[in-house]
Order: sequence, then C-alpha cells, then structure tokens
Amino acid sequence: MRILVRPALTAIVVGICAAASPAATNTVDQWFSQATGLSDKPGPVTVQHISTPDYLCGKTFATMCKDPNGGSNVLMLSFWDLYSYDRSHHIGLARSGTDQLGWALFTAPPPPGVSVPDKDLSHYATGRGLHIGSPYSQVLALYGPPVMHGKHFVTSYGADDTVYYKGKPQYWQGKLERQSETITLVVDDGRVSSITINVELWEP
Repeated sequence: MRILVRPALTAIVVGICAAASPAATNTVDQWFSQATGLSDKPGPVTVQHISTPDYLCGKTFATMCKDPNGGSNVLMLSFWDLYSYDRSHHIGLARSGTDQLGWALFTAPPPPGVSVPDKDLSHYATGRGLHIGSPYSQVLALYGPPVMHGKHFVTSYGADDTVYYKGKPQYWQGKLERQSETITLVVDDGRVSSITINVELWEP
C-alpha cells in the first residue's frame, strides 16, 4: 500500500534527486540537503508502508541514538543540529527537533565553514542492521519494493509503532496509540549513502 506522508514530518525533497538549486550558495544547509535528500521546502512525498519500524542505533524508539556530545549548535534547514562528523570515514550525524525526533547518518565531505566534534561513526547502524555502505539489495530484503534504479536516488518508507509512556502502551478511547516514522534513504552506486529516520512525537 502506498501512502502520502505529511510534508512537515518528512522534510524530504520531492522526486528522486537531491540536487540543490543552481542559485543556492555553498552553505551547510546545501551540504546537508545534497547528502540526505532533505529540504526546508518539501512537497508531498509518496512512501512505501512497511509493517515493522526501524531505528538508528537501537531496535526501539526508546533506544534510538543518544549522542554524548550533546550537539554542536550548527543548525541546518531550521531544525537539524549537526551533532558530529567522522573525519576519517566522512560520515555525519545530525538530530532533528520540534514536533518530531529524527536522526540522520550520512556520507559527505567535511562540512563547509563550521567546526563540529570529531567522532567515529563507522559502526552506527539501524536496529535491523542497515548501515552506511549497505548494498541496495539489503534495503530491499529489509523493507521491500518498490525497486528503484539509477546511480543516485532517494527512496522512502513509512511505518507505525506502538506508543509507550513510562514503559506502558498508551490507549486513547480504547484504541492503542500509534506514532508514525519515515525512513529516507539515499543510494549512490548501489550502496546506502544516507539514512534518515524521523518519528512524529506523541505528547502524553
């Protein structure tokens, strides 16, 4: 089943290409957008629904990435904070805020004009085993179709997960509360070059 996800949640560039406008300057916003396929002016995006969610650094929402550096205060696209950059492996880690919680793990050259903590990010992966450099065949094995083609493309998946508060599943009028996530992947030359997982926050 294909579904539409609200633009405010996903902040994903429309289409399969993450190319920035020719008029855009070489800023950290453009650097981040080119690497992740995210945009500060997203349009509606069609995503493929999957039955099982996935999270960066853990198998549940509660165990999703926790970076001890605490962020760098280098803001990108209004609500993304560039937490750290692995200068040995050319991998960045960023966190989103506002009404969502998200993490982006991506390959990119050193960020232009900013200083961020240097950290080994080469071992970071999702709870289901997807990591930077994973073959596209692993994406299809974990999340399924549609099968996409090309040297560079962006593909998106969506899932729902049970909301827990203080360790207990939450209900509203007898129905189990669910929160939605969007997984955005960039694939270059048949391998994953960016993993972004955004979760729409449920407020107790």
